[in-house]
This record gives sequence, C-alpha cells and structure tokens, in this order.
Amino acid sequence: MKNIYFDNATTTALDSDVVKALDGLVPVKIHCSLLAEEAIYLAIADYYRKEGKMTEEEIKKKCNLKEHQSCCHLHN
Repeated sequence: MKNIYFDNATTTALDSDVVKALDGLVPVKIHCSLLAEEAIYLAIADYYRKEGKMTEEEIKKKCNLKEHQSCCHLHN
C-alpha cells in the first residue's frame, strides 16, 4: 500500500500490490496476502463506521465487503 492515499485504497488491487511488494509469493503463501488485504478493507470500514458519515450499505460497497464481513468490527 505504499504511496496509496487512504481514499483510493479501497479501489486499488491490493492483493497484487502485496505480492509485488514481497517480490512474489509461493502459491501456498498467497492466502496470507489475501488475509492482509481483507484486514486492510476491514480497518478502512471500521474507520468509516466511526466517522459516521456513511451508511452500512455504502461502507460495504466502498470496502468490497461480503455479507459475512459486514458485521465484523475490529476491536480497539
């Protein structure tokens, strides 16, 4: 996510960026980069929830959240 502005982070292909930043990954480790991408989206969604300016539906759409992810909130 180097040089990516916060507002653009949800519209960027994060997984490929993670793999590139790590100079490629063996196939069995790509799952870890997918978990990292999901954590980034969840953190951004949590920020938007705390900001209170977007509906849950808008947050889900902007952060590419699936139904099972929308109810997950990060703990402080």
